[in-house]
Amino acid sequence: MELLRARTVDGPAAGDSGRLEMRRGHLRAALQLVVQGDGRMTRAEIARRSGLTSATVSSLLTELIRDGYVQDGRQAVSTGGKRATTLKLDRERHGILVVTLRPLVVRGAILNLAGEVVSERSDRLESGVTPEDVARFVEEFIGDTERNVLCVGLQVPGTTIHGRVVESVQLEWYDEPVAEVVTAAVGVPCVIINDADAEALSESISSPEAAENSLFIHLGEGIGAAIIRDGEVMVGPSGRAGEIGHVRVVYEGSRNVCRCGLTGCLESTSSLTAMLGPAFRDESSFEEVRQLAETAGAQEHLADGAKALARAIRLICAAFDVAEVVLGGSAPALGATFISDVTDDLEMYPAKGARLAFVRFAQSSSPFNGVAQYALSQLLGVRWSNPPAQPDAALR
Repeated sequence: MELLRARTVDGPAAGDSGRLEMRRGHLRAALQLVVQGDGRMTRAEIARRSGLTSATVSSLLTELIRDGYVQDGRQAVSTGGKRATTLKLDRERHGILVVTLRPLVVRGAILNLAGEVVSERSDRLESGVTPEDVARFVEEFIGDTERNVLCVGLQVPGTTIHGRVVESVQLEWYDEPVAEVVTAAVGVPCVIINDADAEALSESISSPEAAENSLFIHLGEGIGAAIIRDGEVMVGPSGRAGEIGHVRVVYEGSRNVCRCGLTGCLESTSSLTAMLGPAFRDESSFEEVRQLAETAGAQEHLADGAKALARAIRLICAAFDVAEVVLGGSAPALGATFISDVTDDLEMYPAKGARLAFVRFAQSSSPFNGVAQYALSQLLGVRWSNPPAQPDAALR
């Protein structure tokens, strides 16, 4: 279901399409202000910030309330006249279903419009997950909830674009139209995002330390990256932005053979499989990863991995003027020594003229809110994280 689409059987006439699109934009702007206000925004404040008339704002909010996106809240503090009523998100009617995929595990949750998890479930499979398995999981989940599911968001390890998984080595999927399969099964729009992009969005929402412009690097069995610019993920025209795992960064000495068949790739040296050995799996717990990192055999590999990772970070940060680098996936279990090794290499060989980025571990612990944020922004055009400041007139 598309938010606020025209309510006519035959669709809008050509002359009406511009007015409908303008109203849709106004509705989304009003809803974004309600999200930002977190229960404190009034109709008068929305009119002031948007530049719209009070009558227009009243009409917009009547529609949003009727359709179950917004509710009246408590009364605001009096400014001398009649106390205004605040507005808040309706947390009860709608939901976003998010699904994270691993080769043998399908895990999902339904979140309300405020990003709160209201139900969870997971399935473990005996063989590799297929698009049909995902569609069946989604269909059963939707059938068990009373919420109106607005959208399905899928998080996958691999390259994605326009609802297709272009390539996922872990899932063994190649050019799979999985969003189309899911939508055909349940009649609900489906969007897809890869692991690194979803984690980067989750971090930008959850962490009080998150910078508006940052580089997020997922370390696991593979390596992926995402660049956040003003709260949005940079995707690239082919959907391949952030695919840094198979860029060669090691040229000297004995180079590791990568699973792609080449040698010296970043993944072959800095993935957690390369640094901790085959005992590591993406499903490994924090404690299991920490114990693997503390073994004597891992120390040398961790140092080499940190050096190779610093080379990749240095180039990306110099190209995009990144202020902060966040290491996610299972990286936080590697501990302070790993961060120190990466930082030391960056400081020892700085890129002249480029900013020296601050490196830290990810803090977000939510496995769902990154993909949910992506689905919400694609469907409704709003974000839980505050968008960059703009002139009020930009909302007109």
